[in-house]
Amino acid sequence: MTIVHVEDSALIKKYIQKIGSLSISVLAALELKSALTRLVKGGQISESEMRVALTEFGSHRPFFSIMLSVDNLLMDEAGELLEKSVLRTLGAIHFASALRLKTSAARTNESRVVVTSDLELVSAWDEEGLVVINPTNGVALEQIRSLSSG
Repeated sequence: MTIVHVEDSALIKKYIQKIGSLSISVLAALELKSALTRLVKGGQISESEMRVALTEFGSHRPFFSIMLSVDNLLMDEAGELLEKSVLRTLGAIHFASALRLKTSAARTNESRVVVTSDLELVSAWDEEGLVVINPTNGVALEQIRSLSSG
């Protein structure tokens, strides 16, 4: 079995472009609403499109089998990552979350895959040895389908 972790930059593409899909950070709903609100304010989507996307996300939340929490230990781990990388705050939190998944994978024999279109996270996760799917590279859906069938 494969668990796919979707970082927020990829998650927004799921609801706007139908690209990308599962564990998520508890930050995902807040970040999704923030990104959608910025798109509305920038005139890129309508208020009704934002509401549809948020409603769709709400209906999909039960399908995310793991909701990764943000606790003090994770914040400390993210802080250490900031010292070693060029990641921004939220990127470091998502990175630390994915590392937790990688650690648990070693114990359970499950593979872990992360999905992001944030190029800094693509690079960082790739360097860490995680399988990374970038939904903007044109082959993400095929990669996810191959994981599901494999």
